[in-house]
Amino acid sequence: NKDGEYISIVSTNSKIIVYSNGTLIEEYDYSVNPTNLANTFLSLTDLKNNGKNYITYTSGNNIIAKSINGINADNFPFVDNKQIGFTGNVISADISGTKNAEIFAVTNDGRIYAVDGSTSSVVNGFPLSMGNYTNSTLSYFTLNSKGGLTVLDSENNFYIWEISQKSGDIFWTEENGNPGNTNFLNSAKNINIINSFLPKDRSYNYPNPVYGTTTNIRYFVNEDSNINIKIFDISGELVAELNNTAKGGFDNETIWNVSNIQSGIYLARIEAVGNSGKTETNIIKIAVVK
Repeated sequence: NKDGEYISIVSTNSKIIVYSNGTLIEEYDYSVNPTNLANTFLSLTDLKNNGKNYITYTSGNNIIAKSINGINADNFPFVDNKQIGFTGNVISADISGTKNAEIFAVTNDGRIYAVDGSTSSVVNGFPLSMGNYTNSTLSYFTLNSKGGLTVLDSENNFYIWEISQKSGDIFWTEENGNPGNTNFLNSAKNINIINSFLPKDRSYNYPNPVYGTTTNIRYFVNEDSNINIKIFDISGELVAELNNTAKGGFDNETIWNVSNIQSGIYLARIEAVGNSGKTETNIIKIAVVK
């Protein structure tokens, strides 16, 4: 990472485990059906140029992108609108030269998606199609400064496309990271790094409006902090209080269960107290509809 520490990411049959210089710092469950774990390949991507690498993989109909503390990246997961499901490995590179990573994955019916890492929108010209083949292995390469994509399918058919006239940064080019099979990615660039302690534009909840039983209250802090969230109805009555700890330099989330909450507009007061003693507060509006 940017501090010169080595971050190691290990996957088990049910969990993703993160170590920093050999010390366990995070452990969380896959967002994936356990029956699909054997076919899940993790990759790392400098997704948003914000100084953080993200863990990317496929899960059923979804392309997942998570920070190392297990929080979904903005605008992810990406969902296959045909509900066919993804298979094989995920790779990533900047094929547009914009400094944003594109994530590549293939569906069970042979459609190859390229998804913008910032917006999770499908890149123009995609998906490509190679027919109804499963268990495909994707690779990315450059030749004469142009970007190319190769696929070897389960019947040993080999496909190759030129997909860009210029190539930017390369992140995860094949199943084990790179031709050296090192599963290693350099620290992410910090072009879009956030310096505010508790930025207002990073405090929100989703889904909003809330039609189900829970909503995720998300906030970013730039140092390890204690979080207190007080939720009020429009008359000013306190209806819920939530406490959590937040990891500095990352988006963090607290889940609010609204099962016993009536329909209406609520105000959530998010207070962060950093380890340095710094304190800031943001207020967000939450709509509950039943």
